[in-house]
Amino acid sequence: GGVVQLSATCERYDSSTPYHVVRRLLRDLLDLPAEGSDQATAQQFLDAIATRAPTVLPWAPLIAMAIDLSVPETPETSELEEEFRRPRLADAVLELLAHLLPESGLLTVEDAHFMDEASADLFRHLAAPIGATSWLFCVTRRDIESGFVAPSDDATRIDLRPLDNMEATELAQFATHDAPLAPHELGVLVERSDGNPLFLRELIAAAMNGDAVDAL
Repeated sequence: GGVVQLSATCERYDSSTPYHVVRRLLRDLLDLPAEGSDQATAQQFLDAIATRAPTVLPWAPLIAMAIDLSVPETPETSELEEEFRRPRLADAVLELLAHLLPESGLLTVEDAHFMDEASADLFRHLAAPIGATSWLFCVTRRDIESGFVAPSDDATRIDLRPLDNMEATELAQFATHDAPLAPHELGVLVERSDGNPLFLRELIAAAMNGDAVDAL
Protein backbone atom coordinates (compact mmCIF):
# COMPACT_ATOMS: atom_id res chain seq x y z
CA GLY A 1 0.00 0.00 0.00
CA GLY A 2 1.21 3.47 -0.91
CA VAL A 3 4.01 2.13 -3.13
CA VAL A 4 4.31 3.42 -6.68
CA GLN A 5 3.49 0.61 -9.09
CA LEU A 6 4.36 0.67 -12.78
CA SER A 7 3.53 -2.04 -15.28
CA ALA A 8 4.40 -2.93 -18.85
CA THR A 9 2.94 -5.74 -20.92
CA CYS A 10 4.78 -7.03 -23.98
CA GLU A 11 2.76 -8.32 -26.92
CA ARG A 12 3.89 -10.64 -29.71
CA TYR A 13 2.69 -8.30 -32.47
CA ASP A 14 4.69 -5.38 -31.02
CA SER A 15 8.01 -7.24 -30.77
CA SER A 16 9.29 -5.77 -34.05
CA THR A 17 8.45 -2.14 -33.16
CA PRO A 18 11.51 -0.42 -31.63
CA TYR A 19 10.97 1.02 -28.14
CA HIS A 20 7.30 0.04 -28.10
CA VAL A 21 7.32 -0.99 -24.43
CA VAL A 22 9.43 2.01 -23.38
CA ARG A 23 7.14 4.34 -25.35
CA ARG A 24 4.04 3.38 -23.41
CA LEU A 25 5.82 3.56 -20.06
CA LEU A 26 7.41 6.98 -20.63
CA ARG A 27 4.32 8.53 -22.19
CA ASP A 28 2.33 7.53 -19.15
CA LEU A 29 4.92 8.95 -16.73
CA LEU A 30 5.04 12.23 -18.69
CA ASP A 31 1.22 12.47 -18.86
CA LEU A 32 1.29 12.32 -22.66
CA PRO A 33 -1.38 10.75 -24.88
CA ALA A 34 -0.82 7.03 -25.40
CA GLU A 35 -0.82 7.54 -29.18
CA GLY A 36 -0.10 10.39 -31.59
CA SER A 37 2.99 12.14 -32.87
CA ASP A 38 1.62 15.55 -33.83
CA GLN A 39 3.39 18.82 -33.11
CA ALA A 40 1.16 19.62 -30.15
CA THR A 41 2.15 16.36 -28.42
CA ALA A 42 5.83 17.03 -29.21
CA GLN A 43 5.56 20.46 -27.59
CA GLN A 44 3.77 18.98 -24.59
CA PHE A 45 6.68 16.54 -24.28
CA LEU A 46 9.28 19.33 -24.37
CA ASP A 47 7.33 21.36 -21.81
CA ALA A 48 7.15 18.33 -19.49
CA ILE A 49 10.91 17.73 -19.78
CA ALA A 50 11.72 21.40 -19.20
CA THR A 51 9.51 21.51 -16.10
CA ARG A 52 10.18 18.13 -14.51
CA ALA A 53 13.68 17.18 -15.71
CA PRO A 54 15.44 20.26 -17.11
CA THR A 55 18.91 18.69 -17.03
CA VAL A 56 17.71 16.12 -19.58
CA LEU A 57 16.55 18.76 -22.08
CA PRO A 58 19.75 18.61 -24.23
CA TRP A 59 19.00 14.94 -24.87
CA ALA A 60 15.25 15.34 -25.40
CA PRO A 61 15.46 14.48 -29.15
CA LEU A 62 16.80 11.02 -28.29
CA ILE A 63 14.02 10.35 -25.78
CA ALA A 64 11.50 11.75 -28.26
CA MET A 65 12.66 9.23 -30.83
CA ALA A 66 12.00 6.40 -28.37
CA ILE A 67 8.43 7.56 -27.74
CA ASP A 68 7.64 8.18 -31.42
CA LEU A 69 7.87 11.96 -31.44
CA SER A 70 9.95 14.33 -33.55
CA VAL A 71 11.59 17.38 -31.98
CA PRO A 72 14.44 19.56 -33.29
CA GLU A 73 17.98 18.35 -32.71
CA THR A 74 20.02 20.07 -30.02
CA PRO A 75 23.72 20.88 -30.35
CA GLU A 76 24.46 17.90 -28.12
CA THR A 77 22.47 15.37 -30.17
CA SER A 78 23.48 16.74 -33.57
CA GLU A 79 27.16 16.17 -32.71
CA LEU A 80 26.55 12.63 -31.47
CA GLU A 81 27.74 9.89 -33.80
CA GLU A 82 25.18 7.24 -34.73
CA GLU A 83 26.94 4.42 -32.87
CA PHE A 84 26.69 6.33 -29.59
CA ARG A 85 23.03 7.37 -29.88
CA ARG A 86 21.47 4.26 -28.34
CA PRO A 87 23.80 4.15 -25.28
CA ARG A 88 23.28 7.90 -24.75
CA LEU A 89 19.53 7.42 -25.08
CA ALA A 90 19.66 4.80 -22.32
CA ASP A 91 21.59 7.18 -20.07
CA ALA A 92 19.10 9.98 -20.80
CA VAL A 93 16.11 7.76 -19.94
CA LEU A 94 17.77 6.70 -16.69
CA GLU A 95 18.35 10.34 -15.79
CA LEU A 96 14.77 11.19 -16.72
CA LEU A 97 13.39 8.39 -14.55
CA ALA A 98 15.52 9.60 -11.64
CA HIS A 99 13.59 12.89 -11.86
CA LEU A 100 10.16 11.35 -12.41
CA LEU A 101 10.14 8.43 -9.98
CA PRO A 102 10.33 8.22 -6.18
CA GLU A 103 13.13 6.37 -4.42
CA SER A 104 11.25 3.07 -4.24
CA GLY A 105 8.52 1.22 -6.07
CA LEU A 106 7.49 -1.84 -8.06
CA LEU A 107 7.85 -2.33 -11.81
CA THR A 108 6.08 -5.35 -13.29
CA VAL A 109 6.93 -6.52 -16.81
CA GLU A 110 4.64 -9.19 -18.25
CA ASP A 111 5.70 -11.56 -21.06
CA ALA A 112 9.17 -10.06 -21.37
CA HIS A 113 10.10 -12.66 -24.02
CA PHE A 114 7.99 -10.58 -26.44
CA MET A 115 9.82 -7.30 -25.67
CA ASP A 116 11.29 -5.55 -28.70
CA GLU A 117 15.10 -5.52 -28.83
CA ALA A 118 15.49 -1.74 -28.44
CA SER A 119 13.33 -1.72 -25.30
CA ALA A 120 15.14 -4.82 -24.00
CA ASP A 121 18.49 -3.06 -24.41
CA LEU A 122 17.20 -0.08 -22.45
CA PHE A 123 15.71 -2.30 -19.74
CA ARG A 124 19.09 -4.01 -19.35
CA HIS A 125 20.61 -0.59 -18.60
CA LEU A 126 17.75 0.14 -16.23
CA ALA A 127 18.12 -3.16 -14.37
CA ALA A 128 21.90 -3.07 -14.04
CA PRO A 129 21.97 -0.92 -10.86
CA ILE A 130 18.78 -2.39 -9.39
CA GLY A 131 20.63 -3.96 -6.46
CA ALA A 132 21.68 -0.51 -5.26
CA THR A 133 18.13 0.86 -5.32
CA SER A 134 14.91 0.32 -3.39
CA TRP A 135 13.01 -0.74 -6.51
CA LEU A 136 11.71 -4.23 -7.22
CA PHE A 137 11.38 -5.54 -10.77
CA CYS A 138 8.99 -8.44 -11.25
CA VAL A 139 9.46 -9.96 -14.71
CA THR A 140 7.42 -12.81 -16.15
CA ARG A 141 8.67 -14.61 -19.26
CA ARG A 142 8.94 -17.93 -20.99
CA ASP A 143 12.28 -19.70 -20.97
CA ILE A 144 13.22 -18.83 -24.55
CA GLU A 145 16.03 -16.73 -26.02
CA SER A 146 14.29 -13.48 -26.88
CA GLY A 147 13.26 -10.19 -25.33
CA PHE A 148 14.45 -8.97 -21.94
CA VAL A 149 16.23 -11.28 -19.51
CA ALA A 150 16.90 -9.96 -16.01
CA PRO A 151 20.57 -9.78 -14.99
CA SER A 152 21.39 -12.83 -12.90
CA ASP A 153 23.46 -11.05 -10.23
CA ASP A 154 20.54 -9.45 -8.40
CA ALA A 155 17.73 -11.69 -9.62
CA THR A 156 15.76 -14.38 -7.85
CA ARG A 157 14.38 -16.82 -10.41
CA ILE A 158 11.17 -18.72 -9.73
CA ASP A 159 10.38 -21.49 -12.21
CA LEU A 160 6.64 -22.14 -12.21
CA ARG A 161 5.79 -25.83 -12.15
CA PRO A 162 2.40 -27.41 -12.90
CA LEU A 163 -0.04 -27.50 -10.01
CA ASP A 164 -0.34 -30.88 -8.37
CA ASN A 165 -3.76 -32.50 -8.04
CA MET A 166 -4.40 -31.09 -4.56
CA GLU A 167 -3.43 -27.54 -5.55
CA ALA A 168 -5.49 -27.69 -8.74
CA THR A 169 -8.50 -28.98 -6.80
CA GLU A 170 -8.14 -26.14 -4.28
CA LEU A 171 -8.00 -23.59 -7.11
CA ALA A 172 -11.05 -25.16 -8.78
CA GLN A 173 -13.03 -25.09 -5.54
CA PHE A 174 -12.14 -21.46 -4.98
CA ALA A 175 -13.09 -20.52 -8.56
CA THR A 176 -16.48 -22.25 -8.24
CA HIS A 177 -17.25 -21.09 -4.71
CA ASP A 178 -20.35 -19.11 -5.73
CA ALA A 179 -21.66 -21.84 -8.05
CA PRO A 180 -20.19 -25.21 -7.01
CA LEU A 181 -19.88 -28.02 -9.52
CA ALA A 182 -20.48 -31.65 -8.69
CA PRO A 183 -17.33 -33.34 -7.30
CA HIS A 184 -16.98 -35.70 -10.28
CA GLU A 185 -17.31 -32.76 -12.72
CA LEU A 186 -14.69 -30.83 -10.79
CA GLY A 187 -12.42 -33.89 -10.88
CA VAL A 188 -12.72 -34.15 -14.68
CA LEU A 189 -11.74 -30.48 -15.12
CA VAL A 190 -8.78 -30.81 -12.76
CA GLU A 191 -7.53 -33.88 -14.62
CA ARG A 192 -7.88 -32.31 -18.06
CA SER A 193 -6.13 -29.10 -17.04
CA ASP A 194 -2.90 -31.08 -16.49
CA GLY A 195 -1.84 -28.68 -13.74
CA ASN A 196 -2.07 -25.54 -15.90
CA PRO A 197 -4.01 -22.92 -13.88
CA LEU A 198 -5.01 -20.91 -16.98
CA PHE A 199 -6.42 -24.02 -18.67
CA LEU A 200 -8.23 -24.97 -15.47
CA ARG A 201 -9.88 -21.55 -15.09
CA GLU A 202 -10.91 -21.55 -18.76
CA LEU A 203 -12.38 -25.05 -18.47
CA ILE A 204 -14.30 -23.98 -15.37
CA ALA A 205 -15.61 -20.87 -17.13
CA ALA A 206 -16.81 -22.98 -20.07
CA ALA A 207 -18.48 -25.49 -17.76
CA MET A 208 -20.21 -22.72 -15.81
CA ASN A 209 -21.46 -21.25 -19.09
CA GLY A 210 -23.33 -24.47 -19.74
CA ASP A 211 -20.91 -26.51 -21.84
CA ALA A 212 -21.09 -30.20 -21.04
CA VAL A 213 -18.08 -31.22 -18.96
CA ASP A 214 -17.61 -34.47 -20.89
CA ALA A 215 -17.41 -32.51 -24.18
CA LEU A 216 -14.71 -30.07 -23.05
